[in-house]
Amino acid sequence: SPFSSSTGRNIRVFVSSTFKDMRKERAILRKRIVHKLNQYCQERLLSFSFVDFSWGISDQMTQDGEVLHRCLQEVDRCLPYFVSFLGERYGW
Repeated sequence: SPFSSSTGRNIRVFVSSTFKDMRKERAILRKRIVHKLNQYCQERLLSFSFVDFSWGISDQMTQDGEVLHRCLQEVDRCLPYFVSFLGERYGW
């Protein structure tokens, strides 16, 4: 399941940053790194998932105040794998 946790044979990596000022960094991660990590995991019979909330946050989720709760749930599911890009903005 895409919502299984990072336990056993499942590796889930949560990527955190503000969306607007880290687009290039996220794109590089998706284009250059994720494929290599996926391949590395497959060779070791591991399942790999990349969790990036810059895709899939709907206006409705924002209006309903669900974003923070959903984000924290996903962070918990991905522990201990968490990548953060820090810049000059805050929020999402």
